Amino acid sequence: MKIILNLSHGLGDEAQAQIEARIGPFQEIRIPCQLDLSQPLEPQIEALLEDAPAADYIIPPSLAPAAYLVGQRLAKGTPLIWLRSQGTPPRWVLGGIE
Repeated sequence: MKIILNLSHGLGDEAQAQIEARIGPFQEIRIPCQLDLSQPLEPQIEALLEDAPAADYIIPPSLAPAAYLVGQRLAKGTPLIWLRSQGTPPRWVLGGIE
């Protein structure tokens, strides 16, 4: 079973099914991420990742600069899973796996 480290929104049923169809069975480890945009992002991301468990895939925060820092600091070859908002009311679905 694969491990997904989720630093973004919790996965709904639709996103779970889409991801499982692509990578097979997985366990989601969710680390809620609350960023203070009045402070520098880099130290906040470093603190968030300090005790992050090893994972087969990473879902970065939905904030683009934070996602970039996560990819730069943590991914190091670990594929990233991107979520995107779809529909009304919005729901999070698979955007891609890179």
